[in-house]
Amino acid sequence: STHNFILHTIFLLKELKAENSLQILLDILRQNEEYIDYWFSDFLTEGIWESIYTLGYNRMDELSSFLKEPNRYCYCRTEISVAVTQIALHHPERREEVIKWFGEMLTFFLDNKENNNIIESEMIGLMVSDILDIKGSELIPEITEIYQNELSSIGVAGDLESIIDELTNPALFYDHKRDLMDIFSQYKEIVNTWAGYTEEEPIVVNDEKSNDIFTNNPVTEFSRKPGRNDLCPCGSGKKYKKCCLKDK
Repeated sequence: STHNFILHTIFLLKELKAENSLQILLDILRQNEEYIDYWFSDFLTEGIWESIYTLGYNRMDELSSFLKEPNRYCYCRTEISVAVTQIALHHPERREEVIKWFGEMLTFFLDNKENNNIIESEMIGLMVSDILDIKGSELIPEITEIYQNELSSIGVAGDLESIIDELTNPALFYDHKRDLMDIFSQYKEIVNTWAGYTEEEPIVVNDEKSNDIFTNNPVTEFSRKPGRNDLCPCGSGKKYKKCCLKDK
């Protein structure tokens, strides 16, 4: 209850459709991994995409600018990609625009392939997975070049052959559109699923390093099921939908 107020503020900005607050949200996502983990924990890859989607819906240039900045935390960058993917899935009329956006991002990574402060193979692999979600076969040339330059983690998105097969085989199409919840539905889910709101005991992380820096109180993490596009909890490095979810 003492660590959630930033999340609630972001929820309210999303509900208000306060697009002028996008840069404030991006400034939060510009913080280091320790800060992000302390304030958001697992919720970073569970619900932040929706706020990025709403605030960045008409500001995709600002989202791409964020991804081009060096030394940004991997999973803050991937949530930008998820949000843009969902724009295409919820608004098919914008698919061509989103395909162009991803194409420009892949070209940017190729142009900066020697810059280790920008290139992160896990993040690029997750972006390729997002392109699979929108069946972005138009981007096969760029994806091929990404793989030829070994910029994408094979363990995340799969090898090039399987990617091309999934992009070109209609039988492998799945609907990856996520639900967009209004704030009432969102809080209904929160009070029914978040530790601290339910009778389930919260998971306490005894991280001495974090406690020394921020507080002497332990941090309570949210106990949530992984989303289809989250990293698989088994530790494989693949998306959940491409790993253990297939066995459910």
